[in-house]
Amino acid sequence: MSSPKSIRSPWNQAHSLVEILVVVAALALILSIAGNGLTNSWRSQQIAGSAAAVAQACKMAQAYAIKQNVPVQMRIYKVRAGEVVEPDPHFRAFHLVGVGAKPGGDRYFQITELQQMEGTTVVSSQPQFSTLVASENPLGDSPGGSGGQSFSYLFVEFRPNGSTNLEVQEGRPWTLTFVNDYDGNSPRLPKDARTLVIGAETGTVKVY
Repeated sequence: MSSPKSIRSPWNQAHSLVEILVVVAALALILSIAGNGLTNSWRSQQIAGSAAAVAQACKMAQAYAIKQNVPVQMRIYKVRAGEVVEPDPHFRAFHLVGVGAKPGGDRYFQITELQQMEGTTVVSSQPQFSTLVASENPLGDSPGGSGGQSFSYLFVEFRPNGSTNLEVQEGRPWTLTFVNDYDGNSPRLPKDARTLVIGAETGTVKVY
């Protein structure tokens, strides 16, 4: 004689549905946390990559200045992000500019193309993190001549003897700190920030 088939009560069926909903909700939460973690990791990599790119630009500027016997500025421009209208744009693009062209020519000449920092990376505008913001200069015409924006920039000038234009200050290094754009004006330093330190006398650069 065969055993009777087990029959699940409506209560058991409802209980199973609740369990499924709980599992689905838990999976959604885990995926959300994992997604945020991946986004933060990606942005941290962009910050590190941008700091490394600017450090490399500084080294290139120094080498060019020594080899060609002309001062070279590494400039970082305060520009808006694409078509986004910002009341106070961040420092987010950089290039190299030579100083003192041939007689009768322009005072400045472009060495490298203007390059955007990676992703949402910008230079912190807070002077306690980026001491170089004190050297910000107004610029009437946009670098490369792109439409209708007014620019300002900060710069380091590397000289033919390997030094820089920066004043030697005891206990106050010259720095650029790289952060995400939403931390650009924040008085608090995020954990994934990267700081570039520039030696005023030697022109050496290190990223921390």
